[in-house]
Amino acid sequence: MSNRIRLLGGVCLILIAFFWNDLGSIIPTIPDENNEIIIDKPDMEDVANWASVSDSITDPMDKLKLCVFNKIFADRVAGYGATAQQINDIYVDAAKNIFGDSIKGKYEQLSPATQEAMKSVLGNEDHKATQKEKDELSKKFMSFAWYLNN
Repeated sequence: MSNRIRLLGGVCLILIAFFWNDLGSIIPTIPDENNEIIIDKPDMEDVANWASVSDSITDPMDKLKLCVFNKIFADRVAGYGATAQQINDIYVDAAKNIFGDSIKGKYEQLSPATQEAMKSVLGNEDHKATQKEKDELSKKFMSFAWYLNN
C-alpha cells in the first residue's frame, strides 16, 4: 500500500512540475473591487430629464442594477429590427425578468419616466422604428444609466 502512495505522489509531483506554468491560468483570481461602469458623459439636456428619477432611487443596489440594465438596453436598442411596441415590450419584459417584483411600486417616478422617454421618441402609434428613433432612444436610456452611475 505504501508503494502505491509513493508512486501516486511521485506522479503528482511530476505532473505539477510539468504543468506549473499553466496552473496560473486555471486558478481563478479575485477581480479588483474598483471595477467601474464606464459611460461617456451625455448632453446635459438629456441628463436633466433623469435627475429627479435617479435621485428618488435610494437603494444603492437598485441604482447599480438599474444602471447596468439601462446601459445594456441602450447598447442594444439601436440594433433591434422592431416596431415601437416591440421595443417597449422588450424593455418591460426584460425588466420583469431581471427585477421581478423587487422594485415594483418602490420608486414612484421610475415607471412614468421610462414610459415618457419611450413615448417622447417613439410616439403613441405602433410603427417600424427608424434608425434615428432607435439611436435617440439609445441616447436617452444611456443618459439615465450615466446619471444612475454618477
